[in-house]
Amino acid sequence: MTSPLDITLELLAASRNESADAVLLPALDSHEPNIRDGALRALMHRGCLEAQRFAVGRLHTFDDAWRALVSEYRGRMSIAIRDAVLSTEVQLCKNGCELLLQFRDYELAPALINAAEDETNPNRGLAAHTLLQLAELLYQELNAPADPYNRRDPQRLRQQVVGVLEQSLLRYNRHRVVAVLESFLLLANRDNPTLKAILSDPRNGNYLPLADMLTHSPRPGVMRLVLSFLDDPHAPSAVMTLLAYRHDDKFVECLLRKVGSEPSPAVAHNLRRIENIAWLQSEEAVVQRLDDAGQRAAVALAVRSGVNRRAVFKMLEALLLRGKPAGRIAAAEALAPFNGAEANTLAMRALLDSDPEVQARIVPQLRHRSIPGAVGKLIELLESPHAVVRVAARESLSEFSFKRYVAAYDMLDEEVRRSTGEMVAKVDAEAVPLLLEELRSPARSRRLRALSMSAAMGLVARIEYDLHERLLDEDHLVRAETARVLAPCDTHDTHDALREALNDTSLTVREAAEASLKTLKQPTTPPIVLPPAPPWQETVT
Repeated sequence: MTSPLDITLELLAASRNESADAVLLPALDSHEPNIRDGALRALMHRGCLEAQRFAVGRLHTFDDAWRALVSEYRGRMSIAIRDAVLSTEVQLCKNGCELLLQFRDYELAPALINAAEDETNPNRGLAAHTLLQLAELLYQELNAPADPYNRRDPQRLRQQVVGVLEQSLLRYNRHRVVAVLESFLLLANRDNPTLKAILSDPRNGNYLPLADMLTHSPRPGVMRLVLSFLDDPHAPSAVMTLLAYRHDDKFVECLLRKVGSEPSPAVAHNLRRIENIAWLQSEEAVVQRLDDAGQRAAVALAVRSGVNRRAVFKMLEALLLRGKPAGRIAAAEALAPFNGAEANTLAMRALLDSDPEVQARIVPQLRHRSIPGAVGKLIELLESPHAVVRVAARESLSEFSFKRYVAAYDMLDEEVRRSTGEMVAKVDAEAVPLLLEELRSPARSRRLRALSMSAAMGLVARIEYDLHERLLDEDHLVRAETARVLAPCDTHDTHDALREALNDTSLTVREAAEASLKTLKQPTTPPIVLPPAPPWQETVT
């Protein structure tokens, strides 16, 4: 059942008579909690400015219930909060700033700026700090996923706040409120005319403080602004200079994430403009602290920058010797354009890396470096236990391909046929399949050449059974050549195949088979020894 007090408060809250405020305001000091609570709710509902000022002034004494009540009327309290922010009373200003941040009342940024710029205001430091916090909140809201329940447009609010900050920035030489600079940089984008005008003119009074803030601010929003200039093909040179100067770990991490392993054309263009990167050239520890992706990006940044090539080489050397796996892989690949004895020595050391991916990046560089014995080393690597290294070695010896070999075979002398053929057999993974295709060619000349090539390449033993099929070839010349080629193949199956060839209808084939059998050694497979016969089966004489 509704009490008389509740009915009275409801009537006063709904009344259009301004005298109701005069009745309700004294009730805020009542000793009865239900009267105080009801009076405050009724006054807040009526939009009473005096009650709002009362709420802001007493906020630090409110319990959670009263604070929650004040929050319900957040959209009606801007005037009271603004007055509190501009007040010279410390506690009142604190309460106003607290509510301003709680309600994210961005429209009150001008009040904070006025209080911060006022040299006679004892609360100017608090106002400046609150301004920076408010800018940070708006920055977070701009970068957060869209909230369907938020009716405010963050971009419109950004334009409004940046506009008043720009005006304050023009007065910076008078008030020197650093929070104004940092708040502006948090919310401005790289195309902001005021920002570009300052950064393009070192004689501008705001150039040095602004550049200093861009160089040292730890706030993610300021770092984002600096890094966004990498995407600008007409970025001021001053930004590229300060970007290269920053060496704090968080900024370096963000920079490398921006660059990545494959920078965009715009980023690559701007990196070429950077001739000095402090942490890259003098602080190896920074690079060593990076994770795999960071070290890989550091290599991409270094090789695309305008930094002295000697400094880049030293960084690659440090990564190859002490870097993480991804960093060593990237450094090994980036070493390719560097020549000279020092680079060659480093390449050979990297070839011994425990990671086969690092080895595979070095392998293609061996022949281009004119390192003595490079071809022999590549041949050794064809037997590597790691497939990626074997593939790289084959690609580095790509001229030893079966197709090139077969095309030139008829023009080569016997010694070159043999030496080149053995290389082709080792290098070209398709050598055996392609040779078998030649063996089965309809053209007799190709089959005969394939037989000769199988001997020159040292592949007779590997294709022994395919050669046995050629002993049944329709052409007697092919059968005879097959019999001659099988001479070094000392196995029982080849013995049997050649003995069968002794019955060939062609005298030439029979003679070739007989000659090969004479040259064959005894089979390496031991003969089958039968067990002795049981005594009862022995022959009685």
